[in-house]
Amino acid sequence: MEREEVILEHKALKILIYLSFFAPIVSFLITIWTVLCLVAICFLQPVRLCKKGPSFGQQVIKFLSSAHRSQLIFIYSSLETDAYSAPVLVVVLLFSPFVAIGVALAAWVAAVFWFYAGIIGDPTGSDTPKGYNDGKASVLGVRSWWERWLERALR
Repeated sequence: MEREEVILEHKALKILIYLSFFAPIVSFLITIWTVLCLVAICFLQPVRLCKKGPSFGQQVIKFLSSAHRSQLIFIYSSLETDAYSAPVLVVVLLFSPFVAIGVALAAWVAAVFWFYAGIIGDPTGSDTPKGYNDGKASVLGVRSWWERWLERALR
């Protein structure tokens, strides 16, 4: 676990940029994809009466799981993405743009804090261990909020 935190600390700037700018945009595009997939799956359900195939939930998971995985990859998440709950996956992907706007605002606050923490610093060096950065920790905290939101879709 500690090694994962060190790796994430080195990628904190990339994570900050993604959460600040791209997470709301990507989430909005994925929401559009989710709606289109749901409409297509619903219109094609009568065809399932003639042919044996996967269930509605399995089809939803098949179409939407890759979009969900891409969001986890952007924040360097190490969550296992094998088992999904179809209804919760749909809810998470539909409401992600709204949550992403809040995460983006929190990421901006963390960025400002990181900037001022870099300027002010710790003059004596006695408050924090060597190599610890409060700004990076705040960015990783915002990242963990976003990851917790996305992990709700997993079983």
